[in-house]
Amino acid sequence: MKRKQLLYPIMAGLAGSGLTFIVTLLIESPHPFLASLVLGFIMFEISFYFFIAKKSGLMNYS
Repeated sequence: MKRKQLLYPIMAGLAGSGLTFIVTLLIESPHPFLASLVLGFIMFEISFYFFIAKKSGLMNYS
């Protein structure tokens, strides 16, 4: 798999992780880094699934 194909899932995971880290710091969560890693990984997996499903034609919007 090419690096360019993984760009959007990785960016979605990093953006979700960063945003979650900032929000959990603001609400003074006891484990902001762990929460941001978990949510970032989940966002990466979901976006990667949609990328693969769209590429293989499993998602038809018509």
